[in-house]
Amino acid sequence: MGLERYGPSDYGLGDTGIKIPKDCVIAVPVYAMHHDPDYFPDPSKFDPDRSV
Repeated sequence: MGLERYGPSDYGLGDTGIKIPKDCVIAVPVYAMHHDPDYFPDPSKFDPDRSV
């Protein structure tokens, strides 16, 4: 599962040299984003109070 977005205009990704053309579909992997330990400590642990 993920989010899909269309680029509204041509975009250069910082100084990487990567160019994303207008109307290109960008897929954002939600699972990977929500399991990043930099933002979610112990991301695999069920913690119902995490968002409180």
